[in-house]
Amino acid sequence: KSSMWILAGEVKRLDELLRVPADRSDARLRTEVRDALTRMAAAVEQIDQPGQTTQHPALDRHLQRFAARLTLARRGVAHDPPNYFYASTLSGSCFLCHDS
Repeated sequence: KSSMWILAGEVKRLDELLRVPADRSDARLRTEVRDALTRMAAAVEQIDQPGQTTQHPALDRHLQRFAARLTLARRGVAHDPPNYFYASTLSGSCFLCHDS
């Protein structure tokens, strides 16, 4: 799969995990969110290569901002207790242009 497909899948997964979690203090939720964010970060690194563009002009223009928000999300999940605020906003970056 391409990095964009991986990113799209993880954004969808993240949205599903955080839309209405049963218990935000659940260790399994934290692990799943952390793992999704890690896979997203790896996909963004693959996309963010010199001279490389995607078929998503908005993402190309704002990739650094998306990467910074991803870093904030990962830091939030690492806190004790975890803070999912930034993680929950990442899907909005995609769903503004794409239907959920």
